[in-house]
Amino acid sequence: MSYQKKPKMVLMGRSNVGKSTLLNHLCEKEFVKVSKTPGSSQKFSIFSLSGHALLIDTPGYGFTKAPISQKNKWTHSWNQYLEHHDPTRVFLLLIDGKVGPKAQDIVSINWLQIGQIPFLLALTKSDRTTRHERDKCKAALESFAIPENQIIPCSKKDPSSWKRLRAAIKRCLLEIRDASN
Repeated sequence: MSYQKKPKMVLMGRSNVGKSTLLNHLCEKEFVKVSKTPGSSQKFSIFSLSGHALLIDTPGYGFTKAPISQKNKWTHSWNQYLEHHDPTRVFLLLIDGKVGPKAQDIVSINWLQIGQIPFLLALTKSDRTTRHERDKCKAALESFAIPENQIIPCSKKDPSSWKRLRAAIKRCLLEIRDASN
């Protein structure tokens, strides 16, 4: 199956939201270096998921210690990728469950919903959240009317959260594959 026809799960989120940790857990391997420094993922990287689908890691948006010229290149790459209609992709938007959606996350959710682009929402760092932070995050997301089965809290300390996320991703990728056939 060619690259264009394979279902694609595209990881997107703010810098330092936990994309690298999530990627390593999903693939059950240390594919990428996990860093506390925002902006470590500086290019689009493509990984094969069992040969049947692709996982695309993207640079984070928001704060990062990088030159303006580099940030402009990322923005240009992102805009090109986002403007290209691809019915074989689904997005996995990562939001830090401790701080909730920020302005750029809200823009991303709106873009996905307006474009009727399938997506899942992973709330990262769920093991570090208090009940108050979880309630605040949930309230901030309620206005978007995202189905509950599309929002998956994730914790690197909770293996069952990775099982739930893998199952949701598998479901979405199968739906994409079936719709494109």
